[in-house]
Amino acid sequence: MNVHGLHYDEADLPAMREIAKHIVNALPAAFHQDAESSSIFLASELDRVRAKLYETKYPNMSGLSLIPMTNEAAAWQDTITTQYFDSYGMAKFISNYADDLPRADVAGKTHTVKLHDLGDSYGYNYNEFQKSIATGKPLPPMKALAAHRGILTKLNQVALKGDKERNIFGLMTHPNMGVTTIPSGKDWLVDTMTAQELVRDVSAVIDAVSEQSSGVHKANKVIIPSRCFTLLKNTSMPNSDKSVLQYLKDEYEHVDFQAAYDFNSEGDDGYSEMFAGEFDVSNLSHEVPEPFMQHPAQFRNLETVVLCTAKTGGVVIHYPLAFTSAELSAQ
Repeated sequence: MNVHGLHYDEADLPAMREIAKHIVNALPAAFHQDAESSSIFLASELDRVRAKLYETKYPNMSGLSLIPMTNEAAAWQDTITTQYFDSYGMAKFISNYADDLPRADVAGKTHTVKLHDLGDSYGYNYNEFQKSIATGKPLPPMKALAAHRGILTKLNQVALKGDKERNIFGLMTHPNMGVTTIPSGKDWLVDTMTAQELVRDVSAVIDAVSEQSSGVHKANKVIIPSRCFTLLKNTSMPNSDKSVLQYLKDEYEHVDFQAAYDFNSEGDDGYSEMFAGEFDVSNLSHEVPEPFMQHPAQFRNLETVVLCTAKTGGVVIHYPLAFTSAELSAQ
């Protein structure tokens, strides 16, 4: 909506009118203006802050960048039923008018996932709005950015590790994730690793995707904990100016090697794990019916509060044979 050149959300006006009514009368006479104009000004400022949030990018959130988000469920749903497949159906030769064609989804299974709400909020108090009206300066976006980041950080955490208490699965905790034992049997960050051992370990994990799926799936992405990734970069191949990482990139041209800070071990029982798989929305997804929603402002005790919510069902792996993981270090 546009009034006097100002864009604003009509739903925010009730809260803005309440606080503007208090502010305008308290301002010195030189700053007096009618409450409705002040309300529209504040609503437009809030609209500007809201828009800024969607433009902001946050680095180092591997779960949000690696795992495709889907919203097959509506925001009002409590659960969603997803499907996953243990294997593929096999086609066969058929005669004309055949009515017994094999079903490719014969091995499909369903799983009902409960959807969970996330939420936080931000707000501006009387003094902040008073200063904005009196000086015409924009509202500071830091509080709103913190609320936005809070929601995204939680979604990233769910995408990677799920939530054990709520039975939500993440990429690193999913029961349908394959497991590969590295040939060296060593702890990458404790034991001395040769270039050949590093190559064999990474190759074994990449090749496991094709082997366990009988060639149906091929790894297109390998996610390596950042500290282990550094080891690959800093270790040279024998009699070569190539690093182990560059050698692997040349050997597996179809694979994208990525470092992830989130995949480093945490706590006494944590493990740094490498993941390889065919990362595609048809194989896995993070069900997020509502990624980030800002609700209309509410007036509370000379403050306006904006509630922010999101909804997630965690990660769904539709084809378990398309992915595998391997423990690299317990450090």
